[in-house]
Amino acid sequence: MNRSIMPIGVILLLLGAVFIAFKLGMTIFGLFWPLLLLAGGWLLHKLYFRGHLPAITLAPGGLLVISSLPLLYGNWFGWESLNYLWPLFLFGAAIGIYEYYRYGRSNDRTLAVLAIALGIVSAVALSVSLFIKLSFIFVAIVLVVVGIVLIRRSK
Repeated sequence: MNRSIMPIGVILLLLGAVFIAFKLGMTIFGLFWPLLLLAGGWLLHKLYFRGHLPAITLAPGGLLVISSLPLLYGNWFGWESLNYLWPLFLFGAAIGIYEYYRYGRSNDRTLAVLAIALGIVSAVALSVSLFIKLSFIFVAIVLVVVGIVLIRRSK
């Protein structure tokens, strides 16, 4: 296989996806604007680790990187998904605060405790949100399994 034609294939694939998106009434910016947040967070991290920015920039950097993911998902699959993905924004704040604690010159353990507490709260909230979202499907599966077991036992 000729590897020199692979970039051409990727370009054609992306170009075709752009044409389909335009035909469906979508713009590239409309589809991918959360990637700008991801890029901004990545840039803040890169500039910090190269020594150009202070450690406090890691807090918004972590928040931007993590927050871009549910926004991208919501943009592609429907904004109602944020009804159960909202705890990821809290998790982004927890990551940003923890990065600031870890890489900053501060020895203040309050930041670590805050980041861990916020992470736990976001994990619990996400679990509850997903459980509520998926509980109907879970109940339906349990009913089907119990029904199958009862039918098999009656034979």
